[in-house]
Amino acid sequence: FCAYQYQGGPIYKTINYDFAKKLLDAFCEAGGGDIGLTPIVGDPLVNKKLENIIRLCKSRKEIKSIGITTNGILLTKERFVSLREAGITNINISMTYPNKDEYERIFRNNGFEKLMKNINDLMEVDYKGVEIGIAIRTPRLFLGPNPVLKKAKSVGWKITRNIFFDDWSGQVANGLIENDLLKRPERTKHIPCSILQSGPHALASGKITACGCRDLEGKSELSDENIFKPFYDSGNLKSVYYENMEVLRRRFLNNNPPVICK
Repeated sequence: FCAYQYQGGPIYKTINYDFAKKLLDAFCEAGGGDIGLTPIVGDPLVNKKLENIIRLCKSRKEIKSIGITTNGILLTKERFVSLREAGITNINISMTYPNKDEYERIFRNNGFEKLMKNINDLMEVDYKGVEIGIAIRTPRLFLGPNPVLKKAKSVGWKITRNIFFDDWSGQVANGLIENDLLKRPERTKHIPCSILQSGPHALASGKITACGCRDLEGKSELSDENIFKPFYDSGNLKSVYYENMEVLRRRFLNNNPPVICK
């Protein structure tokens, strides 16, 4: 269901290390907080040098946590140990109910057996402070008993579920209908979206956008270079989020949100 399957352009691109460092420096200067290394679309573990960025984040006292969401296909026991040693603090595995037919229908790949092996292997590994969870996206109203989920709970993993699917700004709307999947309900925005308060989203293209929810490729006004000019010019994020972004937030209060947010 991930939108990368519906995008044009390069299939795979990694974020530039120097760009990531510049953004991290600016983020820490502005106060720091939590870091998410999950692409807006795609999987973070495709990046074979992800550990370098994790180590960079871990070295800064201003960073509270470093997390990823992954489909788990590349999350082998060996890769987990590498991520753990680099300093990852949170790993969330995104999947369907542990059923091969459901998984292949919704995720549209043949990685189910590899995923299940990885999950079972990980339950035997020393976590050393890494929080692990499974996020189940399923049309099932009731999960019912399942040995894998039962074991995951018993070792302290957090299990969450969601029956709704995102239509990625209409890009996958027809696919959801064809597969009898429930579209995530849209909410009327009377106040600025929380994402506009939470910090920047950096794209592999080297652009920054205010939105990690809808602006998949940095093509909307939420990635307007004028908004982020202080960062591009001098690495200043404080003025972006306390000054430039405020103009965008106030548009919600005046019932004039950006088109992509409607």
